[in-house]
Amino acid sequence: MNLNVRTIIQISLAVLLVPAIMITGNTLLKDYPPYDRPDWVWVVLLVLVASYGLVSLDIYLNARKDPVAKNMRSTNICLAIAIGCTIITCYNLYQWLVIYSN
Repeated sequence: MNLNVRTIIQISLAVLLVPAIMITGNTLLKDYPPYDRPDWVWVVLLVLVASYGLVSLDIYLNARKDPVAKNMRSTNICLAIAIGCTIITCYNLYQWLVIYSN
């Protein structure tokens, strides 16, 4: 498979995953406030955000090898998403640990 096609497919899948992740995350966050969340909700939230960050990082790293996709704005957006997901995952993990240490 050509790298251009692979990159386009990955970016398309990542864009399609955004609404699914947002709907699931918003539903869980609305139904379970931080101090009343069961463990499985924390795990689902962490896995959603971390996996989306890893997908974005994979897209970024693959696109950097492609001379056409290397300079695309979407490539840099994928890096920004990966960094943002890392920060959100670390914050949620910290929040979970603080809640359970009290």
